[in-house]
Amino acid sequence: MTSRDNFTGADSLNALFPWQSGSWPTDWPATIQQKWNAVLNRLPHRRGAAHAQPEDTAVINFDTVGTENTWSQNAHDFSAQHIEELTSMLQLCQESGTRLLLISAPKTTLDVVSYETYFDDYAYFKQLAAQYGASYYDFNLAKPELFENKEPDYHKDFTHMNAAGGHAFSLSMAKFLAMLDAGQDVESLFETPSEYLAAVNYITNVYLTPEVHPDKILLLAGSYHGPSVQAEYEFWVKAPGESEYSRVSAYSTRSWTEYPAAEHGTYQFRVNARIVGSSADFERYYECSVDF
Repeated sequence: MTSRDNFTGADSLNALFPWQSGSWPTDWPATIQQKWNAVLNRLPHRRGAAHAQPEDTAVINFDTVGTENTWSQNAHDFSAQHIEELTSMLQLCQESGTRLLLISAPKTTLDVVSYETYFDDYAYFKQLAAQYGASYYDFNLAKPELFENKEPDYHKDFTHMNAAGGHAFSLSMAKFLAMLDAGQDVESLFETPSEYLAAVNYITNVYLTPEVHPDKILLLAGSYHGPSVQAEYEFWVKAPGESEYSRVSAYSTRSWTEYPAAEHGTYQFRVNARIVGSSADFERYYECSVDF
């Protein structure tokens, strides 16, 4: 696949896989070359001085993510072209007697619970794979003995792992593939969706969506968490010229409040979130600026 003479060719393994965005490149050689150049640009960093910082050490801050997640960016059903392309791969492998594994790599819990049809899609692709004699494994559902998804240490943003996470996942995949080759039963190493969601007994993040009106600013909050959790919210403001926050409204399960803006300028708002019954000052927070 990476041969200098072959990786841009139509018969390369690269040509089998559509890009994640769902758009099929019109110029495959140019597209693969672009990806290849990106790899070459990273190599000098890996060959750098012994005391150089390791590549990709960023760690996500869940208090700054806001509404960013895969669902908010790509809220759509899988297209017929996606399904047809995958089905043709499944058929080809079945006809040729080639063992095919479909794998979902670990993402943040936030990105799973915020994706509205995540487990519906999981069930669909699991049955589709089984229909053609293939297997589908979602490592977001992996039990700790197979892979422990350490957040935030293993993630650089809401959906991408950093170098530490990638290394840990690679070791987990090697263990998993060795078990498969040995004929071991691996199904017990994965949770059911209900088991996964039951463990999300915390708030992954909170966000704030302000609406500016002629005489006030409406603050709309939301958060992501497991189904057993009920969140409550507390709102704060830093008015123009002020250096400290003052509280707009105390903790309540109501996810919105109104702030009667008295002067024009830039306001800084903050929402704190915690689980109902918690005595913590907050468990997650989010801040944003609003020009009035």
